[in-house]
Amino acid sequence: MVKKISFLFVLRFAKIVLSILSLWLSAKYFGTSVWRDVWLLALNGIIVLDAALWGPLNEIFRTKFIFIREDEGEQQALVKVKSLFFYTFIVSVVLVVLIACFHDLFVRLLAPGFDDAALSSLSLMLLLLVPALLLNQLNLLLTGLLNAYHSYVIPDVVAFISTVANIILLILLAPVIGIFSLVISYYLGVLLLTALLLWQVSRLKIALFSNAGPLRFSYFWVFFGFSLPFFYSYFLGQVNTILEKSLASTLGIGMVSMVDYGRKFSEMLIMVLSGILMTFMVPSISQHFIKKDYDAFFGDFRLIYQWGLLIIAVFVAVFSVIPDVFVNLFYSQDSIQAGELEVITRLSMLYAWGVLVVYLYFAFGMALLSSNNRKKHAYFAVVAQVIAIGLNLALVKRLGEIAFPVAYITGHSVGAIVMFVFFPFRIRKLFFETIKYFGLIGSTVGIMYVFDHCITFMLSDVVRLTLYTGVAVFSVATFVVVFRLDERRYLKRLFRG
Repeated sequence: MVKKISFLFVLRFAKIVLSILSLWLSAKYFGTSVWRDVWLLALNGIIVLDAALWGPLNEIFRTKFIFIREDEGEQQALVKVKSLFFYTFIVSVVLVVLIACFHDLFVRLLAPGFDDAALSSLSLMLLLLVPALLLNQLNLLLTGLLNAYHSYVIPDVVAFISTVANIILLILLAPVIGIFSLVISYYLGVLLLTALLLWQVSRLKIALFSNAGPLRFSYFWVFFGFSLPFFYSYFLGQVNTILEKSLASTLGIGMVSMVDYGRKFSEMLIMVLSGILMTFMVPSISQHFIKKDYDAFFGDFRLIYQWGLLIIAVFVAVFSVIPDVFVNLFYSQDSIQAGELEVITRLSMLYAWGVLVVYLYFAFGMALLSSNNRKKHAYFAVVAQVIAIGLNLALVKRLGEIAFPVAYITGHSVGAIVMFVFFPFRIRKLFFETIKYFGLIGSTVGIMYVFDHCITFMLSDVVRLTLYTGVAVFSVATFVVVFRLDERRYLKRLFRG
């Protein structure tokens, strides 16, 4: 499993490097303009709608499919999955039609701070993107199905290729057609992913579409009904996402983009880590729970959980000390003013700490889900989202844009704590392991601050980034040995090699 995780992480890290280049180009061509705000609001609106309706289903699909396959056999499981695909598509088509018919009302909810001209641009962008909702949902279900058959790589390979294509199209088309170059590259990536996922289903001889079983709503409900306890938390989560963007639009033109730029680095790492949790952890520990092999359940959970914390330690340490380096390297463009760069820097540092609490929230949540404690997971997720929504509303006028990371971190911290309390096995051992890794993270951040104060001479941003990252990695490796963490065995093998 370590080799598979390492390969997937390297692939996703390479994609992050390309995404950062794409982000730099986006900042260069679009800056904090109203058109970039329009792009973000429209794309976010489509993703939020899809997640609000199907997010709970997408999260439990792998687990439920594995349960059915173990209990009723593969053929019957695939019969039910085919009905799930069919009715999901029908409902999604209805949703697309409704959005197209009432897009004017929808855009006013997305951006209450926009004037009529900006709202008109937002309506156009929404109409261009809304058909993608159908393909996005198909891709999410196909990815979950392939993960259940231990096929993991295709979505990440496609994401890598799509990012390369996005960079090329940005360079070629952005000077000519502006923000619409992002629309073209987005559809290119979605269509490519759909084609390759369908090819992989055929290659693995998964009898999804060739199966002669009947299409029944009751089979669809087997999955959707199982996901209902999560609906409220997902719905509130999407409300919070829309609310954040809407409140940001009231703080002035460009603030939606500034908040997005500020959380972008953290968001990339969260996507990698949460993807690894969903791809490797959930299928693995779900099967161990079904077989009542609780030692293997805890072992596989701890393996992935601890490696994630080590990666976060480096990330948090670097962004705590030199967030300005990242902002200067990737956002310092003529289209972004100095005051806006300062806002993005503050947000980048705060959101970096958010990675830690969101990772804990996801990890403990996936453990509850895989041990058939879905109602507890759903309830605690609701609590976290309600706290975040309340804080966003209460603090935005007092703190401005800082309210968003504060609400984000506080809500997920509360959710992570209560989910940890109900962790199914060996909670005491997990608690002390977590304290060790928290000690490592705190010690690494402390070392970085001391190192930063010792550097009294001027360095270029590239040199600072390289030097400080190297110090953070070396510190983490040192503290792995000092705290006698499990990963020291891998370090010994690496040095021997």
